[in-house]
Amino acid sequence: MKPAQVRMARAALNWSLANLAKAAGVHRNTISNYETEKFGGSEEALIAIRRALETAGVIFVDENGEGPGVRLRKVRTRDEALAQAKANLEAMTDEEDAEITASATADPDSQLVESLIHRKGKKR
Repeated sequence: MKPAQVRMARAALNWSLANLAKAAGVHRNTISNYETEKFGGSEEALIAIRRALETAGVIFVDENGEGPGVRLRKVRTRDEALAQAKANLEAMTDEEDAEITASATADPDSQLVESLIHRKGKKR
């Protein structure tokens, strides 16, 4: 992830430094200093920043002769999301299964998570 990609990602999401800092759990100066190349950033901070942006829908595009970039993930319909989730469930390891179950417990109001749990129960 390059500094310019973080700037592009924030612009695509219409996020301020404060928005990204809150989502990533890092100080806004860490992001600002990374974007302006004043500081390379710690590995932990860069992972948190990337994870927050990817969770928000950013896809990082590697350099392909024209330079690195970002794009936003395609917005899917609920049925498309459920079909992808079903495919993911079928390929899931026991460790990933436990992580999903823990997430469902943390966010019991999520309709998608509840649907996944229901489908998971049918799978077994």
